[in-house]
Amino acid sequence: MYFHVFPWPFSPFCTTSCSVQSARNVTYLNGRNAKVRAILMECTELPPYSDAVRHICGIPVFDAITACDFYIASHIEHPMMKV
Repeated sequence: MYFHVFPWPFSPFCTTSCSVQSARNVTYLNGRNAKVRAILMECTELPPYSDAVRHICGIPVFDAITACDFYIASHIEHPMMKV
């Protein structure tokens, strides 16, 4: 389902109002379908709002930044596992 992230009359640069609106949209979707277990913020403009969605919804939220962190962590040797 598609939602406008920047609803009118909010400014695209007002991160507080956009965070709240993003979290409301996810809460609405989660209420309609209780099987939602994770959220993928596929647009590169959405990472600033991921923390608000995580906090309000309590489910994992993946965005471009968490995907990069995951990729880099998979290539770094863990200090406790010296090979």
